[in-house]
Amino acid sequence: MSVLAFFGRRLRGVVSGLFTVAGLTYIASKINIPTTVTTATRSLNQWSIPHMTYRGDDLFGSNDGSAHQGELVAKDGSFAPTKLLVHAAGNGIFERLYVHGGTLYFVTDHPDSVPDIRFITSSGGRLQDQPRPTSQDFDVISPDAAQNLFSPSPIVLSGTTFFITENAQFAAHYYHFGAASGRTTLAAPNRLMYSHVNSTKWRDRAHMVPFMVRAMFGSIEMSFAEDWSEMASMDYTFVFDRVVLFDRWAAQNGPNSGRVRKCTAEAFSLGHVEHFWEPIRQSAIQFADRAKGMAYMRGPTVPVVTYVSRQSTKRRLVAEDHDGLVQALTDAQEILGYELRVAQMENISKADQIKLSSQTTIMLGVHGNGLSNMLWMERSSRSTVMEIHFPQAFVVDYEVAAMSLGHQYRGFWNDTYFIEQRGPQSLKGMHGSNIVIHAPTVISAIAEILNQP
Repeated sequence: MSVLAFFGRRLRGVVSGLFTVAGLTYIASKINIPTTVTTATRSLNQWSIPHMTYRGDDLFGSNDGSAHQGELVAKDGSFAPTKLLVHAAGNGIFERLYVHGGTLYFVTDHPDSVPDIRFITSSGGRLQDQPRPTSQDFDVISPDAAQNLFSPSPIVLSGTTFFITENAQFAAHYYHFGAASGRTTLAAPNRLMYSHVNSTKWRDRAHMVPFMVRAMFGSIEMSFAEDWSEMASMDYTFVFDRVVLFDRWAAQNGPNSGRVRKCTAEAFSLGHVEHFWEPIRQSAIQFADRAKGMAYMRGPTVPVVTYVSRQSTKRRLVAEDHDGLVQALTDAQEILGYELRVAQMENISKADQIKLSSQTTIMLGVHGNGLSNMLWMERSSRSTVMEIHFPQAFVVDYEVAAMSLGHQYRGFWNDTYFIEQRGPQSLKGMHGSNIVIHAPTVISAIAEILNQP
């Protein structure tokens, strides 16, 4: 029976963005604390969900949670305390986080040890409205108060839950929905939950987001705001066995977001974990391999430079510079020893986008969603994202994403390129059709990368 069978139907949903998933995966990979389980739970050294293999200590709970009641509620009726295992602003891993009436409850005798709730969650409103949370969203209570408030036998949401408390502002966007062989100790999440995003608001126009959810997590259970409201209306107490909680507004309140103002900055501030994204990447590639009619099945024997063309969109290069760039890239193939692929991502299948990107060494293109496919590039000493900007315009999105994933970054202003831009961000001119690029400068940058060991 499903661990969420009490909803009366299979739940469907998604997290707020691929790079939100990257941040969640990263913070979860920071910890490997075994969860005590009963004999009702199998214990395995290695286990998997469709398309993905993890290494972990156990399966984090039983199928329906009933075996946990003795651990959660003592003979005197008191409830086991909540544990905060890892925390950075807007990102946290909790054990035994309770839910009652639509409110998250942290049960403890030591309330001073719990971070200010504005660094944990929000009210689910728009970022520009400063959605400060209240005790209706998240509250810290004592075990005695919990005994008076909660139902006597909590329903356990067993396993690991990825729980996102922001609203739909960034949900339906491919970029915001994402960011040696590697290995992670992160247990596969049992479910993805949104408390403030309706089931009709999470699909992007290209439907990349739902495709990616299936590619990364197979048959994972999902739920939305409608399901959260149903839980709130029930006269029951629920408890997360283990939950990785994310909120964009709370993350931006943290001290590490700084110039970049990116929700993943706080999670990455916890320290370096190599290959945290590799199991997710491999899962997506294996999923893509199952599709028919793959255009890029042939594995390259030399580095691959992929130019993501945006010439059919509003934000694009002037025609002359686009043609000159393609010609220069073509002419330099034999000299520099790479294979060129020119792709308009909107014209190829989702599976082909993943496969093409997974074989790419250097990804080049005008600022835009197509560069989000860097998620599927293999991290290496030469893997690089090259982003073309309107001269003097700049936004930090893909610089941060590339560096977070272990790729090098080069930004271009016509005949100038930079590794890291520390000046102010500017949107002036960047969304138009008059973006220019000096092709020899691009070839020089490619040569520099490919000459690295």
